[in-house]
Amino acid sequence: MVILNLKDLDVDHVVFYNWDQDQHKVYIQLYVNSNVNVKTDVNIDVTDLEITVKYKDEIAWCCQFYAKVVEETCTVQVKDNKMVISIDKKKASEDWHHLQNTHVKQDSDEESSGIRGSS
Repeated sequence: MVILNLKDLDVDHVVFYNWDQDQHKVYIQLYVNSNVNVKTDVNIDVTDLEITVKYKDEIAWCCQFYAKVVEETCTVQVKDNKMVISIDKKKASEDWHHLQNTHVKQDSDEESSGIRGSS
C-alpha cells in the first residue's frame, strides 16, 4: 500500500490518502480533517479517467487515474473521518504503477517552450 501525504498540495480538508489494488479493483482511502462531516459535506464525482472529491461544492482533491476505470462500479464506505472508495479497473489484471496518470500535461507553457516530460 502506498501512503501519500497531501500537506504540500494546499488542500485544507483532505489530510492524506492511501491507495491499493488487486487484479480487478482500485481502492482509495481518503482521510479528512476531523471537522469535516463526510456524510453531509462531501460529494464524489467519478468519470472513467478521473475522480473529484468536493467539500461543500469546492474541489478538495482530484486525481486523474493511471488508466480507465468503470465509473458505474464506484462504491464509497464512510467511517469517522475516512472514506474508502473502490472502483473496478476497465482492464482487469492491469498492474497500475501509480494511482495518478503521470503523463498529464501541466499547462500549455510546456508545448510553447518545447519542454517534454520524461517518465
